[in-house]
Amino acid sequence: LAAEVHEVNVMAPPLNVALVTRWLEDGSYDRLICETRAEAAARQAIAAEILPGGSYAAHPCGYHLWVPLASGADPVRLAGELRRAGMTAIPADRFAAGEAEGRALRVSLGGAIDRAAMRCGLAALAGGLANG
Repeated sequence: LAAEVHEVNVMAPPLNVALVTRWLEDGSYDRLICETRAEAAARQAIAAEILPGGSYAAHPCGYHLWVPLASGADPVRLAGELRRAGMTAIPADRFAAGEAEGRALRVSLGGAIDRAAMRCGLAALAGGLANG
């Protein structure tokens, strides 16, 4: 197994290299990046429209929100509610190397979820934030 793993990790697969080279040469890569950033910005605009101002942190072209929660809030319960709405949310303690300070969620705006479903999920999040 070690020899096989070594063989596939010594260099990039030639087919992948050829594909990426073509994308770089013909402008496909630049178009893909622009389209991805535009979609992320549109999703961030939807989040800004639905969620209270100052209730989260995010990059304007990012696919995630960092949502601090009130001290009594249950991040696992809220993440479950968002999962039922079709969104992905992960409690902050999953990102901590030690004891997590405060309560928060990392909420994904990406993936296969469409904008309409994302709106429903963000509305659920807004309700969860309002209810603590």
